[in-house]
Amino acid sequence: DALPISAPLKGWPLELICEKAIGTCNRPMGAGEALRRVMECLAFGILLTGGPGLHDPCEKESTDALRLMAVQQREQLTHSAQHALRLLAFGQIYRVLQMDPLPSNKHFHRYSWSGFEKEGMSSAALKRPFEDGIMDDKNPNKKMRHNLRKVLDSKAIDTNPDRKS
Repeated sequence: DALPISAPLKGWPLELICEKAIGTCNRPMGAGEALRRVMECLAFGILLTGGPGLHDPCEKESTDALRLMAVQQREQLTHSAQHALRLLAFGQIYRVLQMDPLPSNKHFHRYSWSGFEKEGMSSAALKRPFEDGIMDDKNPNKKMRHNLRKVLDSKAIDTNPDRKS
């Protein structure tokens, strides 16, 4: 389950990528956002053949700081960064950092729909009933629901597409 993100990327090239990714942002970032931004740069394919590469600012001539990295390593690094971004998007940063997940202080309630049905309650009993009371003009969602209900009740929409007029 280990991600080979940093195996071929160490030292000066890693510093360059981080500096380019984080330094080009026009506002301060937290550590998590900075990590995501570095992963986005790698996942974008800057290291792949034909990509922009990683230019070394300390050299007079245009030099790729990763010129010694094999094509397969570049592809593996790009693929790993793409996978890491998916994990970050789904809140699994602990897998990217290869550590145990932190204990959650949120309490999640799981509903067993079959448990309600066994007791004689259907899952429909858990739904909030439609409110057909006085419409509050300040609440646009309520207004949209009311208008939709009027359209559906007036049968302005043909619910039978097979019927010919």
